[in-house]
Amino acid sequence: MIKPSVTDLSKEVRTNILCTVEGCGKILPNTPALNMHLVKSHRVKDGIVNPTVKKDVKGSQKLYCCPIDGCPRGPSRPFSQFSLVKQHFMKMHAEKKHKCSKLELHSSLMSTERDTKFRQNTDSPQLRKEKWRES
Repeated sequence: MIKPSVTDLSKEVRTNILCTVEGCGKILPNTPALNMHLVKSHRVKDGIVNPTVKKDVKGSQKLYCCPIDGCPRGPSRPFSQFSLVKQHFMKMHAEKKHKCSKLELHSSLMSTERDTKFRQNTDSPQLRKEKWRES
């Protein structure tokens, strides 16, 4: 059972990453895309970014639990992937510092910029539901 630190869960995801091969200059949207680009375009074996984060088919399954004491998603109900525990932490426990410009409610604060942008989309089911509640 792996219990990641709050610091690990709070780190921002890297975006717009420049290819590490000299003379390439391509900008990739995220780390996995950079790894795939390195393997397919430059024939770099297994990529070079985060070489320790590989899926080990033969190894035992790793389980990740929320580090917040008293959280229902603790050791008794873990996640199968680090990305899932990170998503849970950001939505449930992280500081909500991004504000939705379309809603003036206190509940319009979000913990990630991505969630705020999604919510500001006028076709968002969340936004329609909250507009309905206000009327």
